[in-house]
Amino acid sequence: QRARQWWQNVRPGQIINWGYVLLIQGRTEEARFLLDLALEQGGPDLSRLQRVQLLSNLGYEARLAGKWSQASAYYQDALELAPEDADIHFRLGSSLRQDGQPQEAVRILENGLEHLPLTYYEFVSDYQVQLGQAYRESGKAEEALEAFQKALRWLAKVDSPSSEKRRMIDRLLDQSQKSLEGNP
Repeated sequence: QRARQWWQNVRPGQIINWGYVLLIQGRTEEARFLLDLALEQGGPDLSRLQRVQLLSNLGYEARLAGKWSQASAYYQDALELAPEDADIHFRLGSSLRQDGQPQEAVRILENGLEHLPLTYYEFVSDYQVQLGQAYRESGKAEEALEAFQKALRWLAKVDSPSSEKRRMIDRLLDQSQKSLEGNP
């Protein structure tokens, strides 16, 4: 109660920032308290950008807790406010996949393709991996293979690509190729 009173003297934007810092530090319970407080305190006075940031942070907190449907709901709300944000498409698609909804993940990720920041090669590579996994889980083996090939091409553009990421994509490509050939 005393903590709530103290934080009520702080602007919602600052509370959102502190909540995010706590999330990064792994202090999810405290972060959740602050993010909920910012939502309650800011209400309709939050700017669109602050609301998107808050909803994304709440989605991230839910993902950390393994609450995939709750994370998806927060990201869906954020996406309605920022339909051009490729990162929200990525996080929503990932959460939907984890929640056992690969077809919906494909739809979200495909919609986000036009908003990808093509100068950020590593993100585009990660995005293609997520899309490829959603395709594979949806039974679309050819599309999965194509997405993994694109992921590898984008990763090759990164100045110092992670060898671990390269091996992971190679493994996904190999699995997809075998699946297409009928060798699971």
